Amino acid sequence: MLAAASGARAATARARSWASASVAGGLRADASWGRSRAGLGRWFGATAAALADFDGVPPGVKKLLSEYESVPLERTRNFSIIAHVDHGKSTLADRMLELVGNIYKPGEAPGAAPPGSTKAAMAAAKAAESVANEQVLDSLKVERERGITVKAQTASLLYVPSGGDPDKPYLLNLIDTPGHVDFAYEVSRSLAACQGALLLVDCTQGVQAQTVANLSTARKSGLEIIPALTKIDLPNADPEPALEQIESVLRLPTDDVPWTSGKTGDGVTDALDAVVRRLGMPKGRPDAPTRALLFDSWYDEFRGVICVLQVVDGVLEKGDRVQTSHGDSQYVISELGLLTPGRHPVRRILAGQVGYVVTGMRDPREARVGDTVVVVQGAGATPAGEPPVGPLPGFEPSKPMVFASIFPVDTSDFDGLRVAVEKLALTDSSVTLVKENSSSLGFGFRCGFLGLLHMDVFHQRLADEFDMPVIATAPMVPYRIELEAGHSMPAGAAGTEAATPDEDGLITVERPDDFPDPNIIRRTFEPMVKASVIAPSEAYSSIMSLMQTHRGRSDEISYLDDGRVLMKYIMPWQEVVTNFFDKLKSATAGYATFDYEPAGYEASNVVKIDMLLNGAPVDSLSFVAHRSSAEVQGRRVAQRLRAVIRRQQFEVVIQAAFGKKIFARERIPPYRKDVLSRSGKTVGGGDLTRKRKLLEKQKKGKARMRSVGNVQLSQEAFHAVLSRGE
Repeated sequence: MLAAASGARAATARARSWASASVAGGLRADASWGRSRAGLGRWFGATAAALADFDGVPPGVKKLLSEYESVPLERTRNFSIIAHVDHGKSTLADRMLELVGNIYKPGEAPGAAPPGSTKAAMAAAKAAESVANEQVLDSLKVERERGITVKAQTASLLYVPSGGDPDKPYLLNLIDTPGHVDFAYEVSRSLAACQGALLLVDCTQGVQAQTVANLSTARKSGLEIIPALTKIDLPNADPEPALEQIESVLRLPTDDVPWTSGKTGDGVTDALDAVVRRLGMPKGRPDAPTRALLFDSWYDEFRGVICVLQVVDGVLEKGDRVQTSHGDSQYVISELGLLTPGRHPVRRILAGQVGYVVTGMRDPREARVGDTVVVVQGAGATPAGEPPVGPLPGFEPSKPMVFASIFPVDTSDFDGLRVAVEKLALTDSSVTLVKENSSSLGFGFRCGFLGLLHMDVFHQRLADEFDMPVIATAPMVPYRIELEAGHSMPAGAAGTEAATPDEDGLITVERPDDFPDPNIIRRTFEPMVKASVIAPSEAYSSIMSLMQTHRGRSDEISYLDDGRVLMKYIMPWQEVVTNFFDKLKSATAGYATFDYEPAGYEASNVVKIDMLLNGAPVDSLSFVAHRSSAEVQGRRVAQRLRAVIRRQQFEVVIQAAFGKKIFARERIPPYRKDVLSRSGKTVGGGDLTRKRKLLEKQKKGKARMRSVGNVQLSQEAFHAVLSRGE
């Protein structure tokens, strides 16, 4: 009886928490998805018991689900919101969802459950009454903690433009994108599913570096750009200079720019009216065989891979048998639906519309972002006797800019790490994974990222979503090496792929441990970036000095019309990786914005520095640096390792070496036990021979311990290598 009662209470508690989460967001989704760590719906899960009495579905969502099939392709618009970091993208998206009724405004959710409701339903209603929608689309823990958007999120909504016919609403598919340069790939693949972009400019800050970069990406995709001002409610808002920058810097017309506020909701109607008026309908053929573009996915531990796609041609229906254009496996659609942003199952998804699909796919590698989904059996299948439809234009694959290794804290937990990184990489297709083995840390993965923040967020998501803390090595950029004639990479040095020269006869190296002997290196090429800095004019000299210190050369300098300067430099990517941005913020009192883009490779005099512990090189602590600063950085790392490595019962000697030359040495003294005292008394009394014998025995024991002992390394040891440029 006690066990049964306890189980019932536990079930009620779970139902109550899931129902509360559902109505707090004003959304309805299945409970399994609500519990998923990787899905947006963990904020919106619900149980059927609670929904029976109080469904909590906002009126805008109900209207969407009942009318979306009647909206023709001509009244469909797909658009993204793009902007610099912290220019109000997610907040403005919240106000749009509130305006159309997809989510409740604070205080407008039903305040009480109907009479006779279950306790779970009443708890859900109470939660809905007090909820305030802030960054609803930023659902990841890392996004809410850092206040940034990491994953692009999708929401469909019905909107009647100002003065429009209420019986002829428009179906808008909104994608909220990240603003940081490290997540530019999220932006580029989101734009592939859109016909236009709403480009936000904060009227308290004006045009920033990433504003220009996102505009360039949207233009390359051939999209219609709608500029809009944000944060007009702030006391220091200054719209006129921002409008001048939109015209002079961005080269966009300013005669139809919405003035908006994500905080108050002002101008949201103007922005949506502009989307309806200025963007064209999706290019698709409703009567053609089905083709859908897969542009996002995540893994649900209960339902497998969930794909987000845009139906370009034809129709997708529940029960269709589908296949990707680059795969052989076929799957039956068990569920499909719309994102509002919660998941809502529907019968079918029509041409031009965006939705999710559940097929029971268990292998994350089968869902390749940019692939085309076709119907092989169903209403959208190619008629018999006709050639199969071709794939849609996919995405250009991302090119990793930074490589770092991750290892489980417990070396026996590699399988758990493998499962976690494969599932997480499914939600972020810009991450590359290669299994590797370190002599000091065991088995792990060599990961490729688009930048330092991208790498840091990936590590945090492993801990938050999979409870998988890791040891991460210092990042390294990929180098290209030309060997002397008659030489090749030693077997096993860089692995088969890295050891194979490309069409230019160069070998790519992504790990310090893979660097060949300097005697067989003819030339080394390092990656360069074109860095753009926008800062106050008075910081010009500080920035110029910083750039020279980091081997940057001036490419272009222009003064903006509001006392700011735009400086473009060509500089080594390795210099950016080594805490450059922190120094830039210090040099400009935090007022500079920074953006970069790849600028090819250039020959450079770089060398590998080995870090040795007790005479043995530690591959995971080695790094590559320019010869002019290599010794300074090596000494700095040795000093920092001395500060972070814990004292052992044996002496630890830290050395930095270039080739066979040792140029830096630090020593961590051992703990010393007083062997001449026992129980408070001196051993041997006044017998010096006895004391000398005990001290010699202790000395031999420590020497033996040093020869077989392992130095324990914490994550701070690898941070010492990362911060060597400071």
